[in-house]
Amino acid sequence: MQKDRKGLTATPALDQMPPKKKGKKGKGGKGKKNDKQKEEEDNALFDLFINNFKKASVKINGSPPSVAILKVIKGPSSDEKGAEDLPGWYDRKKNLQVVDIRLGPALCRSICRSLLDSKYKLLQRISLVSCEIFDAGVTSLCEVLTGGSTVGVKPTILELVACGITSKGCEHLSLAMGSGGNTCLQKLSLDHNKAMGNRGYQSLCIGIRGNSSLKTLSVKCCGLEGVGMGNATALLLSSSSTILENLHLSENKLTPRGLSTVARSLKKNTALKILGLAENNIDADFEAEGYDIFMRSMNHLRLALQLNATLQSLDLSFNTITEDGALQLLPALSPESAERNNTLKWFKLTTLLSQTTFKQLSRMGKTGGSKKGKGKGKGKGKKKGKKKKK
Repeated sequence: MQKDRKGLTATPALDQMPPKKKGKKGKGGKGKKNDKQKEEEDNALFDLFINNFKKASVKINGSPPSVAILKVIKGPSSDEKGAEDLPGWYDRKKNLQVVDIRLGPALCRSICRSLLDSKYKLLQRISLVSCEIFDAGVTSLCEVLTGGSTVGVKPTILELVACGITSKGCEHLSLAMGSGGNTCLQKLSLDHNKAMGNRGYQSLCIGIRGNSSLKTLSVKCCGLEGVGMGNATALLLSSSSTILENLHLSENKLTPRGLSTVARSLKKNTALKILGLAENNIDADFEAEGYDIFMRSMNHLRLALQLNATLQSLDLSFNTITEDGALQLLPALSPESAERNNTLKWFKLTTLLSQTTFKQLSRMGKTGGSKKGKGKGKGKGKKKGKKKKK
């Protein structure tokens, strides 16, 4: 403290003042205000995206988007009955979802352009189902995948289901995921694009092979078949750069020959956790040559399962695997086998087997550990506990 000439106490010097205590953000303080401000900013950004979409539609398509399309993208009004029960309503700003509405390539381009112009950083998922955007629409979406990160537009999920995509569209996606440098996308679904074929799938696998962000790829019912499908899958799974964990290939035609190729790549793969091969024409051919090929494929799969240490789910349902073929898999899946796979929890296959064989092969949420071994372990634990009490 400082004193003046009359001896009265003066104010303390500035350098002697105690530091001010910083107030905590309470429930009624700045924290709540900041949340409100963030919501207002998000709403403003969403409105800017919608306005840009209207303007881009007029420039590109020559007319504004229809009321039906705007309602799908904007979502229902808050006072509309049952609006809170609609899927994606609470995350409408994060999810761009259009189902069974013909967008076409022009409106798809309008959406992509407005996303980039408005720097719409809230977007997490793009889901277009039966929208007929075709390969031209995919080209526009690839611009978002390659250039979006520079303005903060980073979708992590892209679903283009039954959109009329061919091998050309897959080539564009391959470039975006490979040399285009996309490192944000984690899930890509192209189900029910039947014109994709082996050529499109091969292009896609080449691009994804060097990608370090994609974890899930789904190409169900895409016209894939045979050795070509198997070679493309093996190329993808043999890469040390990919972190792909889920691969869904159901409703195609892999056949036993293709399965042999895929199985060889599974031996060394260290990332894949889920593999879906349901309804893939992996059937036993009872002619001598065909049956030999089938049995060889089962043997390759057995060896792959014995060596693979990451796969947790394998779906082979709706493939005609005979009793002889199933017996080939027993050393890798039976709980009584010393060389069994201990990581696979889910294994689905046809029920056209004997009850004994089916019980030994099927896994529904449990690994193939021996029940006898577990019982012995528990018994030892109990005995030790009794000794300690004494």
